[in-house]
Amino acid sequence: MNLALGGWQLGTILTLQDGFPLTATCGSGSIQNGGDTCYPDATAINPNLSRGNQDPSQWFNLAAFVNRLPGGAQFRYGNSGRNTIIGPGIIDMDFSVIKNFHFTERQGLEFRAEFFNLPNHPLWNLPGASPGTSTYGVITSTVIDSRQLQFGLKYSF
Repeated sequence: MNLALGGWQLGTILTLQDGFPLTATCGSGSIQNGGDTCYPDATAINPNLSRGNQDPSQWFNLAAFVNRLPGGAQFRYGNSGRNTIIGPGIIDMDFSVIKNFHFTERQGLEFRAEFFNLPNHPLWNLPGASPGTSTYGVITSTVIDSRQLQFGLKYSF
């Protein structure tokens, strides 16, 4: 009876995490003297959409930023702030099942099955944040792959 029902271990990790902040940046060619980065101009519209309206094809409100407001100097740093966009969060669950078999006091066998991203929920990467580019507001990849399974067998002596 102990051979079939004994020696089991179950484990799980549940991750519920809010999104990382993201800063909108200027499109290419908008920086004076070839600087590293600049901010676009804010249009006084909240960039963050409600959860029901967020989609990988448009994660935030694209009208919240423009490369340059009309009438300003061509090469200047914009007026939008840092970390004004909230990126996608993480909802993930990992699960493991382990079965230990003991043959003698010193010999044993361990079978392990591990499931990563068990619900197979996509974990989205950050969207593009440069107005005027083809990936502006679009999520083009995931942070990790979809569900992954791995199995292991270990003999101890």
